[in-house]
Amino acid sequence: MNSEEQSEKGRRREAGNGSQRDPLYVLHVEWPFKKLPWLEEQEQNNWEVFHRTARSKIEAAAHFWALIIGMTKLQHVDLSMFNADTALNWYLDVFFYELVSTFDVLLQEMNVVYECGLAAEEVSWEGMKDKQGMTVLLQTKAPELHKLVAGEYGGEVFRDIRRCWRNIAAHRHHISKVSCASGWGGEFIREESTVELMRNEPGDNLDVSKLRDYVNFVADLASKVWHEFDKAPAGEK
Repeated sequence: MNSEEQSEKGRRREAGNGSQRDPLYVLHVEWPFKKLPWLEEQEQNNWEVFHRTARSKIEAAAHFWALIIGMTKLQHVDLSMFNADTALNWYLDVFFYELVSTFDVLLQEMNVVYECGLAAEEVSWEGMKDKQGMTVLLQTKAPELHKLVAGEYGGEVFRDIRRCWRNIAAHRHHISKVSCASGWGGEFIREESTVELMRNEPGDNLDVSKLRDYVNFVADLASKVWHEFDKAPAGEK
């Protein structure tokens, strides 16, 4: 297979993966997002802003995961000149922020697509003050979507992301870590490094390589939500 054929195969694979993940994104057109016919022009524009943001946040999480993994593979690092632990703290903070905020932006999308009528600052899953949360509104607006999102929101994986890691990093302190590395002399050399995030329970640490599972979880959740958007809401069929 020549290079041109390989490039074409790669483009087809990219297009296929994109359509599977996000059915609302159309490659090779001037305006890449589908028109949702039940939305007015301003609502469509608002939805597209949130949709772009959600896509970007998932990409950002994947990017920072790669940086985190890169930090564990560094070789010939002089720690007196470069504080690798500080950089890793930054990357972990942003990584978990992007994952959790992706869910918040998906809620903004749902609010527009299903015409729930909340102002952007009023949108939340559980509700605030005198405003109903999306968990209540979606039960009548989009019951299948509500069932899907409620299950994932209350599930173990997202609780881990939200409560165990993001809340610690955002409201308490940097996530505690333990690492194993090898070196000699005055020069620190990482031949094989393992970095684990420390939970409260001893022996229940999380290897940073497993953080990719969190990215996949959020990306899969977003994909499922977007596939629901691709169906006309009740009364619009």
